[in-house]
Amino acid sequence: MYYKNKHITINRLLRKVSSIFSLFINKCRTHIYRIKFLISGVNITFGKNVSIGRMVTVKTPDEGKIIIGNNVTIADFVVLFAENAEIRIGDNTGAEIGTQIIAIKSVTIGEFCLIAAYCVIRDMNHGMDISVPMALQKQEADPIVIGNDVWLGSHVVVTAGSKIGNGSVIGANAVVTSNIPAGAIAVGVPAKVVRLRGEIQK
Repeated sequence: MYYKNKHITINRLLRKVSSIFSLFINKCRTHIYRIKFLISGVNITFGKNVSIGRMVTVKTPDEGKIIIGNNVTIADFVVLFAENAEIRIGDNTGAEIGTQIIAIKSVTIGEFCLIAAYCVIRDMNHGMDISVPMALQKQEADPIVIGNDVWLGSHVVVTAGSKIGNGSVIGANAVVTSNIPAGAIAVGVPAKVVRLRGEIQK
C-alpha cells in the first residue's frame, strides 16, 4: 500500500510539473509570436493573457487590422487573415485547432465565445456570373457579426453577411448563411433554428 500511494503521489507531481512546463513553453511561444509579428509588420493588437498555439498564420495585407482582447486563446494551426479589413475577437474567447477567420471587410466576434475545431468564418463569397470563370469572379463581401457567449460546434461555416445573436449555439457541421437570433440552437445546411436555449426538448 505504501509503494502504491508513493507511486500515485509521484505521478501527480509529474503531471503538475508537466503542466507548469507546458504553460511556460506556451508563454514563451506567445512572446516569440509577438516579436515575429512586430518585425514582419503584421498589424495586430493583443490584450492581456493571450495564448497562441503552434503554426498559427496571421496576415494583414493592405492595411488590414486584427484586434485580440484579453484572455483569448488561439489554438494550433489557426489562420487569421484581414485584407484591408478588421478582425476583432472579444475577451475570453477561444478559437480551437484549424479554425480560419478571414475578412476583406470585417469579422467581429464577441466575448466568451467558443469556436470549436476547424470552423471557417469568411466574410466574402465569389460572384457567380455565368459568363466569367469562377477563378476570375470578383469577391462579394458583407460583414459578419458573432455576439457574446456563442458556441460554434466543430466544422461550422459562417458565411458573408451572417449575424449570430448573443448566447446562440450552432451545431457541428452547420452552415450559417443568414441571421440567427439570440439564444437559439441552430443546426443543418443551411443552419435553421430548432429551438431556443432554456426550452424543454420534447
